[in-house]
Amino acid sequence: MKTKITLIALLCLAGCSDRFRYECQDPANWNSAQCQKPVCEASRTCPDLLVPPEKLATQAPVEQKIDKKGDCK
Repeated sequence: MKTKITLIALLCLAGCSDRFRYECQDPANWNSAQCQKPVCEASRTCPDLLVPPEKLATQAPVEQKIDKKGDCK
């Protein structure tokens, strides 16, 4: 009986994947137009409203400045 339950649980978990309820919760979409204010404010789906501030700080894209030689600073 335990093996049947375990097998059913494994089959159910096999279909799981990373999904977000709102597109702006996904860090990959944070720079898209729909996740920028004022567009996202109307639907209340801005990343700063959906994601905890500490996660925003760690996931925020880092901008690199490139000097005239082409080296990153």
